[in-house]
Amino acid sequence: MTVFDDLRKMEQELESLTHSMSELNHESSDYSQVAERFHRVENELRTRDAYTVESQVGAVLQGLGFGKQDWTRRTEEFSGGWQMRISLASFCYRNRTCYCSTSRLITLTLKPATGLRIISARIRMRMC
Repeated sequence: MTVFDDLRKMEQELESLTHSMSELNHESSDYSQVAERFHRVENELRTRDAYTVESQVGAVLQGLGFGKQDWTRRTEEFSGGWQMRISLASFCYRNRTCYCSTSRLITLTLKPATGLRIISARIRMRMC
């Protein structure tokens, strides 16, 4: 989820803006400025599918073989091979430059450094 820290900050800003709007006179210029910023931030969050991030991350983690009980574990608790999968998921999300409505199925084959096994993972991601 750290890949989406910018979205979390935007959500926090939205909460702060909401609080500010509740305290300002609705007819003041300050209110108009805060409301305009609120709408820009809210639109950006919607455009970037911020409200579905957790389900998207869950789908990728499931595709990489993580059970639901693993989703809240700290990265350091996993073995090197599993940490590689976490890094792969993070890489996939960090390198998405846009958010589209077209879903594509990506098949990844991971070969751990030991070379002892090959793991196939199917991931459903939204990419352009």
